[in-house]
Amino acid sequence: MYPGSGVTSRAQYQMAQQVQQNQIVTPQKLQELVKQIDENEHLDPDVASFLIEMAEEFVDNVTTFACNLAQHRKGDSLEVKDLQLHLERNWNIRIPGFHESASTAKKTSIPDTHKQRMDLVNKSQNAKR
Repeated sequence: MYPGSGVTSRAQYQMAQQVQQNQIVTPQKLQELVKQIDENEHLDPDVASFLIEMAEEFVDNVTTFACNLAQHRKGDSLEVKDLQLHLERNWNIRIPGFHESASTAKKTSIPDTHKQRMDLVNKSQNAKR
């Protein structure tokens, strides 16, 4: 037990384990990723901490924005299309397997009558020159 803290080292260990379980990327998983690229490379603890923090912020940002989109469309649950819209529009990230089925940007179709009128306007403008 640490003086004045009221917390035993076992309790601190359990709290650290719980925090690590709630992390999206753990230091061990990050080191495994680095080892896949270069087996001789080892991340500095400060760099690993920074990368983990950035990953947490990214996920928090994406989920918050996607929840706002779900609220905006009057939905009561978060759907893939909410995440997909934010990731594609703001981060240029496509979700494999979902990009083909749900189009996020609908192209407006121009009626043929409008095209014909525009052609006539362009021809008359060119004839005046």
